[in-house]
Amino acid sequence: MAKKEKVFFCEECAREITDRDSLIVTIYFIFLVTYHDTCYSQVLKGWQSFFVNNQPVNSFFGNFKSIAALLLGLFLFFISRPFWIVAFILFIFPLIRLYSWFTVERYLE
Repeated sequence: MAKKEKVFFCEECAREITDRDSLIVTIYFIFLVTYHDTCYSQVLKGWQSFFVNNQPVNSFFGNFKSIAALLLGLFLFFISRPFWIVAFILFIFPLIRLYSWFTVERYLE
C-alpha cells in the first residue's frame, strides 16, 4: 500500500516544505504550525514570538521533554490518587509530540 503524500507549507514564506531536516513544528495557541528552519529563526525575532512557543516540538529538547514528562507522569500515576491530576497534565507533552509526528513528520522524507 503506497504512502499517502501530504503537502505542507511554511507559515512564514508559504513555500512547500519538502524534507524533514528543514521542518520545524511549533504550537501556535492550540494549533500545530510548520516552518522552515530559517523562517522559524526570523519569526522568533519578530512580533509573533510572543504567541509562538520558543521551543520546537520536533527538536531534541522536545523529544527529551516528552519522554521525561511521560516517565514522570507514569511514576506519579502509580504513586497515589492525589497525583493523578498532575500525571494527566504531564501526559499532554507526549501526546502533542505524537500528534506532531502523526499529522506532519511521517509524511516527509
